[in-house]
Amino acid sequence: MAYEFTAHMTTVSNNLWAVTSAVGAGICFLVLLVIAAVWSYPKSRAHLDRVSFRVVVYVVFANMLFGTASAVGGTRTGPSFLCGFSIFILQLTLQFSGFLLFCVALNLQLVVVHGLNGQRLEKYYLIGSTLLALALVIPPYAAKQYGWDPLEQDCWYTNDNRGQRIAWQVATQTAWTFLTVIGELVCSTIVLIFLFRHDIRLRKVFTLTTASMSHSSRLSSTAPQIIKATRYKSVILRVALYPAFSCVVNLLSIATVLHSTIANGIHNDTDYNVLLLSDFLYGGRAIVYGLLAASDPALIRGASTLMRAILGTPDPDTSVLDPISITSSDDNRVVVHVELSTFRSPPPQEERDVDFKLPSCERTLKQDDDARDEILDIHPRRYAIENIEQQNSNVRPAGLMRRKSDKRMSMMDDDSFEKKL
Repeated sequence: MAYEFTAHMTTVSNNLWAVTSAVGAGICFLVLLVIAAVWSYPKSRAHLDRVSFRVVVYVVFANMLFGTASAVGGTRTGPSFLCGFSIFILQLTLQFSGFLLFCVALNLQLVVVHGLNGQRLEKYYLIGSTLLALALVIPPYAAKQYGWDPLEQDCWYTNDNRGQRIAWQVATQTAWTFLTVIGELVCSTIVLIFLFRHDIRLRKVFTLTTASMSHSSRLSSTAPQIIKATRYKSVILRVALYPAFSCVVNLLSIATVLHSTIANGIHNDTDYNVLLLSDFLYGGRAIVYGLLAASDPALIRGASTLMRAILGTPDPDTSVLDPISITSSDDNRVVVHVELSTFRSPPPQEERDVDFKLPSCERTLKQDDDARDEILDIHPRRYAIENIEQQNSNVRPAGLMRRKSDKRMSMMDDDSFEKKL
């Protein structure tokens, strides 16, 4: 007996797609309202000043449009202008958000591994993603490839010739989505390996006892982005969640879409179940990215600051959370306040369990032609470790060139590094 793809099954499939899409669009809209409220207040706005988060805002907005277009497409019951145009908006926002999420992973690699300034690259991420998305969706829409799908009875690619349908779908959607997935995996893997290698290296270099001069020379050759990458490892890993979820959702979506196209219709229960999974993935995409943005620590901190301002609650004292503060004076000097913790040293056999406390210290470093010291603030386990002063002030640390000094000093600013991520 031949398998029958009934009208009831079509209705269930389209409703699943439409309802999940509408829910996702609603979540993205609410998240954007919260972001707008946090951005409107100057003190809370500072928490959102991060390249990756600004890119994610565009992703959330694109997914709100994506969910709206999907909901409209899921409610169509036959060929119409709105059916084809909704798929055009769906594909445009799908590709745009996919390229932007790849840019989040790429920006992590460029900032953490190569020490580039993500703020300067941000506009290129947006321009490149927009141009690529338009280049991919305008040709099929002009060729009337978007519209009513006679094979699955919904709005999608309208060509019923399997060969031409696969060619259009692979060339304008799935191939590029797969390339972004590969790019996200490569960039994320490079960043994770970089963090792992240098975390091991720094644990070997820095000890809890007084460092030797050989250690000092090794510290001076350590790139500033390595220092900050170790300190902001949790922030980096949280940012990496966006491309990680993108990889999972996109790979599953590619598999389900290609299965339905290659099967050339719904011929058994497996084909129908794959169709339902595809509807759920495309509809739930906006839900995933909306919830990811809503749970971003930057947005949570900004919302907390805004609520304290509304309720008149004073800001909590955060000085104990950061044992190192860097300030600058009017005479071109940098003052570093280092609050050291109590450590347990490895004493001789007869002096086991003897504690010693390194006192708090204030060091003033003058940037002149005779001496330049680096400020290193490494505390992978929440410790603050002070670098040893150079014994001879007129000898620069090995591998440190004067023309790079100002750049390295600027890299030591905590806020500046996090803003580039």
